[in-house]
Amino acid sequence: MNCRLFCQVSFALILLGSFCDRSPASLPGSMSLSSGPLPVQSGSGTIPDPVPKNLTIKAHSSINRKEWAKQYRQDKVLWDKAYEFLGRKDLAALKPGKYPIDGENVFATISENPSKEFKVSEWESHRKYQDIHYVITGRQQLGITSPDQLTVREPYDEKRDVIFYNDTGKGKYYTADPGVFFICFPTDAHRPDIRAEGCEKAKKVVIKIRTNFLK
Repeated sequence: MNCRLFCQVSFALILLGSFCDRSPASLPGSMSLSSGPLPVQSGSGTIPDPVPKNLTIKAHSSINRKEWAKQYRQDKVLWDKAYEFLGRKDLAALKPGKYPIDGENVFATISENPSKEFKVSEWESHRKYQDIHYVITGRQQLGITSPDQLTVREPYDEKRDVIFYNDTGKGKYYTADPGVFFICFPTDAHRPDIRAEGCEKAKKVVIKIRTNFLK
């Protein structure tokens, strides 16, 4: 082997060895593993994780994470205002009533009432607003399903922004108590304020955020 060919072969072997020593995460186009939540992928690219980092209460696993991320990206300012109210340390001390946060774009309603018996609770959904449900004290049950699984009992009332449905026996029910919040989008039907066993009364807040579904 002549000197020129020997040098070329040696250089190629050095490059190959350097490439093989690189970890998979450092290779172009690779994704490193992480124990944290992965970004949500959409047709328009990666959507930022909408989970608020400064809240001590947790998001329930039933939340449609992809829809949440899309809505957060479209109206980040409104969502951040909602998170700020949700994170208030004095929620338990606030009196029942409506609390404007950003006019009619974001507002909170605090209630403290006896919870409903299951048979008188109702399935409902909204078009103009998405709801954050959080039980401040006490405990309730919350039902969530797709409107496609239900039949309409009362058609959409634009003034109240609500559709009521018949109970078809379909839907999943979750325990809502302090420490975890739920989000219901217009693509969700929900059945709120159901009495949980052993707990007759609950104090809760519902934060309404104007939705981008109609934009």
